[in-house]
Amino acid sequence: MKIEERDVRQKLNDGWLKAWVMVESLATKEDVSRQSLVELAKLIEKEQQIAVVKTEVKESHKVENPLPNIPEAYSTVLELEIVAKNYGSLARFVINYGPSAVEILEPKKIAIELGEAQNVLNDISTLVHRFAQAGVGGVVLSKGNS
Repeated sequence: MKIEERDVRQKLNDGWLKAWVMVESLATKEDVSRQSLVELAKLIEKEQQIAVVKTEVKESHKVENPLPNIPEAYSTVLELEIVAKNYGSLARFVINYGPSAVEILEPKKIAIELGEAQNVLNDISTLVHRFAQAGVGGVVLSKGNS
């Protein structure tokens, strides 16, 4: 959902968290890099436990040799100011959208219920298992792990 700056204080009074997030896109065509972030911002605005306060797609920059066999690409950054219903909602946002950076702006201290903390850990565990099932990661155990 999208909200106005004037409504943020009420959300914070209701226990929501205010955060700044940055999502980066890298594509071989500038318009693709930019448009992917415009579409992502629209998708984020549909989230029910995340409210978007500000959205800014920054200017794209050409990057030389960003990856092997790719001579040039375009990097674009999406900056968002959001409020999340609770810490679990913010954690799920990070898991689902993979921002490059997250900064919790308010409140200065967070109290979290045990159930919510467990849900966050289970969400992270599910993500690790998805990577393992896809064959692109997971946890490798050896005798040296403790």
